[in-house]
Amino acid sequence: MIGENELEPVVSPYRPDWVPLTGTTLRMVGVVFDAVRVVGERGPEVADALGHAAGPIVHQAIGESRMYFLVPPGSVRGYRWPYPAEAFSRSGARYSYVGVPALRAGSATWPLVWRSVPTEAAPFVDVKLLNATVRSLWHADT
Repeated sequence: MIGENELEPVVSPYRPDWVPLTGTTLRMVGVVFDAVRVVGERGPEVADALGHAAGPIVHQAIGESRMYFLVPPGSVRGYRWPYPAEAFSRSGARYSYVGVPALRAGSATWPLVWRSVPTEAAPFVDVKLLNATVRSLWHADT
């Protein structure tokens, strides 16, 4: 039975090779994807604004909520990311990793769950749209 703070597991017929068959795995950022992390309440706001078919969004649903928006590798550097969005890419001596859960329902992935899964039409979140969404939501507060 799913607890009130847990999300229903997702099943998807499309699975990129960087998504594990079961459980979770750590992937180095900048190799198969870059990532934009949004901490706290802002993550779900951004995800909601992008819609349910946005591409891969991983939710770390323990402690302070974190959303990882997975975008094409090398794509985050061309944009400015306002706080609390933080871009991760491969650079010099800085290495970052993001946990990636399996897509298969029933696979032990908690506390990582998919908010939106990768699809053939959206194998990554559109970085330009993500940046515009983040900037418009933050601008709305000022």
